[in-house]
Amino acid sequence: MAYNHLATPDAELAPMLGPVSPMFPPGLIKSDINAIRAMVHSVEKSLNESQVPPDAVVVAEHSVPVEEGSILVRTYRSADPLDTKLPLLVWTHGGGLVFGDIDTSDRVCQVLAHNLKLSIVNVEYRLAPEFPHPTPLNDSYTALKWAVKSYDALAADLSKGVIVGGTSAGGYLAAAMAHRAIADPFFPEHGTRISGQVLQVPMLCHPDALPESANLTSYEQNADAPILPTYAMREIPLLGNPSDPEFSPLLQPSLEGLAPVYMQVTGRDPLRDTGLVYVERLREANVPVKLDLYPGAPHLFHFMFPQTKLAERWAREAMEGVQWLLAQGSA
Repeated sequence: MAYNHLATPDAELAPMLGPVSPMFPPGLIKSDINAIRAMVHSVEKSLNESQVPPDAVVVAEHSVPVEEGSILVRTYRSADPLDTKLPLLVWTHGGGLVFGDIDTSDRVCQVLAHNLKLSIVNVEYRLAPEFPHPTPLNDSYTALKWAVKSYDALAADLSKGVIVGGTSAGGYLAAAMAHRAIADPFFPEHGTRISGQVLQVPMLCHPDALPESANLTSYEQNADAPILPTYAMREIPLLGNPSDPEFSPLLQPSLEGLAPVYMQVTGRDPLRDTGLVYVERLREANVPVKLDLYPGAPHLFHFMFPQTKLAERWAREAMEGVQWLLAQGSA
């Protein structure tokens, strides 16, 4: 099939992946989700040490009202008092919509805020199964609107860009928000629009709702992939309709009018082909796309093995991808 060659193991990663077990062995997710959340949080804390000089980034936390409650967001911006007109990036963390929190993305947000002079809002949306679809999406979208309305307090300049981004499930949320925003009068009323999307190994279609395509083989090919195997995607209790285009953006009838997309895709990943077919459709819809591929690498390899040359390339290209989005045109 078209993309199967991308699963050939990467020479640098292969020796490390031999002893690596799936992040979620069969049945574990269903047994005690709170225990798994605690385990994931512990792993993230151990791997999430900041690479930014102390006091280089101003970090603050805010409570954002949402339907039937409130959520936490963490904001980041340069500590340089001269940096007062920054592009805005709203970031949603990964974790299958059932794991993770703002600490999951703390390092990447600090690095991007410091290196690229961005104002960043890191969203702690509520998680399934306690808060099933569309709550994580609704929470994230509410936080996006809060960020736009709060631009002055966030030292942001909306004319320099309003980007949505995230990793894995967070990439799904970013893509879904970009679709919602196309027809939402809120954005033109506030003199802005979504200007870019950062989709890192995004979760774009549930395996039970794949459209017919000869290029969608990665769920089968990477069924036993390291870190994230296909069965884990079916065990995560998302409680959404797999065929809902807001839940599976690959099923959206049209991609026209979307903001430019920067995407990173890994080769030994069940999510590989939904990302690549989404890129095919974006290009057919004349949406500007920049794609970086990591053949032979599993889902989230850059997080689990940050010391590798391939992970260093991922980090460098992620930075370049955001710069590319900023150059595509401001709001």
